[in-house]
Amino acid sequence: MKFTAAKTYEAWSLIARAQSPLVVVGRGVRIANAMEELSAFLKQAKLPVATTYLGKDCTCGSLGIIGIKGNKEANEKLFSSDVVLVLGASLPVAQIGYDPKKFFDRKVIIVNIETPNKLCKPTLFIQADVREFFYEFGQILRVPQFEP
Repeated sequence: MKFTAAKTYEAWSLIARAQSPLVVVGRGVRIANAMEELSAFLKQAKLPVATTYLGKDCTCGSLGIIGIKGNKEANEKLFSSDVVLVLGASLPVAQIGYDPKKFFDRKVIIVNIETPNKLCKPTLFIQADVREFFYEFGQILRVPQFEP
């Protein structure tokens, strides 16, 4: 299923209005061969980033790894964020904890080629290769008259 520019714009609007946003990078970024696009996206969007355990080699300069194999700083930021943009991750229990309702109390945007697991209740799901999402998001950020 192809995503629409409207969904990408909705994601951007949620992120732009956030008080404390966070980007979570998963292994799907590497699978999509979108490492350069991720780097450009993070530089352009200027958002804090954490990774999943399997996505830990996708970016440098992150707060660390989220989940049970993660570190305190990344997990604290994850649960204090009001909007979380998840790129290429399926969010198993090992990443979000045993109380998914607590995790999904915030706005969660998931961009992934696979549909979310049954525990996931995202605010917005964009079923797409993350490389396509980066391209679409970059197009939105290049147009200065767009305001969230």
